[in-house]
Amino acid sequence: DPSYSPGYYGRALILVKMHEPEKAIADFSRAIEMEPDDAPLYFGRGSARYYLGDYDRAIADFDRALELDPKSDMARQGRKLARAAKEKASLSKKSGKLASQAGKQAPAPQALTRAYINAEVQKQDSQILKAIAEEFPDDYNALLDDVMVVARLGGKQAVENTSRVAVAKLRRRYAPLLPSTPDNEASQALSAQLAMINYLMARQTPTNCDNYLRLGPDAVSAPDNEFLVHLDRIGATLFRAFGAAKRSGLPAAEPEDQDWSLVAEAFTKSGGTPTEMEAIANANQALSGLCPPTAKLFAAALSLQGEPGRHVKTALLYAIMKN
Repeated sequence: DPSYSPGYYGRALILVKMHEPEKAIADFSRAIEMEPDDAPLYFGRGSARYYLGDYDRAIADFDRALELDPKSDMARQGRKLARAAKEKASLSKKSGKLASQAGKQAPAPQALTRAYINAEVQKQDSQILKAIAEEFPDDYNALLDDVMVVARLGGKQAVENTSRVAVAKLRRRYAPLLPSTPDNEASQALSAQLAMINYLMARQTPTNCDNYLRLGPDAVSAPDNEFLVHLDRIGATLFRAFGAAKRSGLPAAEPEDQDWSLVAEAFTKSGGTPTEMEAIANANQALSGLCPPTAKLFAAALSLQGEPGRHVKTALLYAIMKN
C-alpha cells in the first residue's frame, strides 16, 4: 500500500540503522507528505540529515518537531547538537588544517603533486593517517589522489572534509575484519576507547559523555586538544587492528555464552549491575549516566585473557563500529 505512512517510517528507521541516511530521508519525506503534523517523522529526518552533516536542514526539521511537540526533549537535544556541529564546521572551514597551511604558501594548482599533498598531510601529525599509510599503502595513496583533485580545483576548504570522508569509508570497508584481530591489537583498540570514556567522564558533563556514546564525536560541542588526541588514537588503533586482522589468518569466531558469562562476572565484581548491562546491550536511550557502566564493561573485557578475551574484545569493537 503506497499510501501507508507507517511503512515508510519503519523502513526509514531500518535504513538509518543500515547507515543509509539518504534513502532514509527519502522515506521520512514521503511519510511527512502523508502525515505533515507527525513530530517523530521530522525528528527522524532531522537526525538523518544531522548524520549527513546537513545541519541547516536538520535544525529546520528539529524546529518543526518542537513546534508540533514542544515537550520533545530528543528534538530539543538534536537541535542543540546540530547547532553546535554547524558552528564547529564553520570554525573548521575558517581555520581548517590543510586550508590554513596552504594559504599563500600553496603552489599553483597545476604544481600540486602527490608528494606535496603527502608532505602537507604529514605536517598534521595524524596518527590515523600514519596507520593507514603503513597498514594499507594503496588506500593511503588513493586518499592522497582524492585530496589532490580537490586541492587542484581550488577547494581548499573541502580538503579536510575529503580526508575525513575517505577515512570513514575505509573504516566501514575494513570493519568486518575485526573478529579476526589478534588479542594484542584488539586490546590496544579497546583500551583507546576506554581512555576516551575516562577522559569524557573527567572533563565533560555526563550528558555530553552519554551523547558521545550514542551519537559519536560530533556530540561533543567544544572539543579540546586532548579530546582530539584521544580521537586520533582511537582511529589509529583501529587501523592497526584492521591490518593485523588481515595478516593474522585467525578465525572470525563469535563469543560464546561462556565468554559473555566471564565478562558479566568481571563486570559485576567492578560494581556493575544487571540493569546496567542490559541497558548497554540494548543501547537504552532512557538510561542516563551510560558512561560509567560502559567503562566498567570495557575494563572487564580487557581483563579477560586468551581466546575468550579476544572474542569479546573484537565483538565489542565491531559493535562500536557498526553503531
